[in-house]
Amino acid sequence: MLIELIDCGLRAESLHVLTLVPMVSVAWANSFVERGERQGHFKNGSGKRYEARVNAFELLTGWLKERPNPSLLKTWKDYVGVLRRIVIRESYTTLRDATISQAITVAEASGGCLGFEAVSRAEQAVINNLTSAFDA
Repeated sequence: MLIELIDCGLRAESLHVLTLVPMVSVAWANSFVERGERQGHFKNGSGKRYEARVNAFELLTGWLKERPNPSLLKTWKDYVGVLRRIVIRESYTTLRDATISQAITVAEASGGCLGFEAVSRAEQAVINNLTSAFDA
């Protein structure tokens, strides 16, 4: 798994950015990243932007400019599978709920039309895929 992570451009100091893969995947669901999705929705748990961590910010910026290789999402799913086996159930459930909630927030950032269909079908498909990765 470490080799997969390194192949995806992650270094030890930026492993925490792996938690952003679901949001990046949702942002790219419609084949482009919308302005609302790009701005302000990629924050860590304390609400601080990742800009404070230069390596993480560079990686995230790259993912938002150019669509990541699909192997990144596969690697994230492998990561979730490992976590499912080693993390206590309550922590895993909290992680799942927070990740899906953040993914929905990114999907809703583009706004839809007059508040309707704020989450596109493509975005919902990605969210469903993320949810199934946690529940597998």
